[in-house]
Amino acid sequence: MNAAASSGADFVSVSLAGQYLTFKAGMIDAMKRGVTVVGSALNPGDDSIGIGAFPAAGNGTLAVNAVGDDAKVIGESAGFRQEIPIGRPNMGISAPGVGILSIGADWKPAIENGTSLATPYVTGVLALAAQKYPKASKNQLIQALLHTTDDNSHAGKLEWDELFGYGIVSLPDFLGTDPSSYPDVNPLFVTAPSDPRCKAEDQTSQPSSMEQCAWAKFPTTADISGAPTQPSQSAGDTSDNAKENGAQLELVYAFAVGALVILGGAVWIFAYSRRRRRSQSN
Repeated sequence: MNAAASSGADFVSVSLAGQYLTFKAGMIDAMKRGVTVVGSALNPGDDSIGIGAFPAAGNGTLAVNAVGDDAKVIGESAGFRQEIPIGRPNMGISAPGVGILSIGADWKPAIENGTSLATPYVTGVLALAAQKYPKASKNQLIQALLHTTDDNSHAGKLEWDELFGYGIVSLPDFLGTDPSSYPDVNPLFVTAPSDPRCKAEDQTSQPSSMEQCAWAKFPTTADISGAPTQPSQSAGDTSDNAKENGAQLELVYAFAVGALVILGGAVWIFAYSRRRRRSQSN
């Protein structure tokens, strides 16, 4: 994450989880640079106990949950073992992550499940929109993404819950919406404890500090103020050309991965969107 942010990436996909201190420096540096961090929410099951929830739990991070082709979250979807779904107080969005054709441990084709598959899908969707709307800021892209989910594109307003976030990503609706009409503000970043999202359902009063914020506690506005950390240089690679070529290779790799993810999932989303709209019309 640190290397991608310092190399000039616009979006960073992180399909793993850990404690805040593990990702603190990278998350702060990414936000200072205006890099969008897309992180996988925890999967249901014992494997997620005690491992930490960052960077998905970070303030401003686009946390992603996984859904199956039955529009149910992982843990409830018929394509995955039945477990208690894990929600997030800052869940951003949901995307296909159940019954996905992937590569197994033996490097052979395999059907896999998990938020780790849904996360690069969302990152690839953002990359496609950034290519189509090059003048839109990354904050505007996130705004448009959340406003065009399967729920919000029809309801006309943002609707949220801790399992689906703001809904299931809708590629056709997202790419058909010009993000420049939305404000250039990250809708997932809470700037002060007075934000309504900081108050949990079991809290009787609005929190007075970010440490009490239910949505996300870190990083704070103070954490991301100031200049970003300068990228490190190795002794044998300090030329401007070498750094530029390295950044270009990383970006090419990132877009290649995103393109593969999109190619595999675009048909699923398009078919699901048409089926959902047809059922609504009936």
